[in-house]
Amino acid sequence: MQGAGGTEGGLGAFFVGAAMLLGGLWMFIDSIYVSTQYGILSRYYGGSSFITMGPLVLGILLLFFNAERKTGWIVAGIGLVIVLVDVLSGVRFGMHMKLWQWIIVLVFTVGGAGLLLRSFRDSART
Repeated sequence: MQGAGGTEGGLGAFFVGAAMLLGGLWMFIDSIYVSTQYGILSRYYGGSSFITMGPLVLGILLLFFNAERKTGWIVAGIGLVIVLVDVLSGVRFGMHMKLWQWIIVLVFTVGGAGLLLRSFRDSART
């Protein structure tokens, strides 16, 4: 009977490893929290929204005035990049987990990956 990956490896080890790996990854992702703060441009220039929104608004104005000119597209593109950089620089990731929980996450994730990989190996090999 063929096991996981068409080898003689253990099908049970595959499912246990997959369950451990997915459980460990779920516990890891579940412990992460996301918060926001001022972005890099808002933080250094007094929180002014004109610094971040001004180029985008000017680019949109130029596009509505004459959409065939490349200047409007360039200014709008630069404005959109500035807004995205400011928003993404304000996102903060953190993790709230005790040491014993972190050890369990590591054991489940790494152990599950090891069992999963071992199940693809031929059990007749030494």
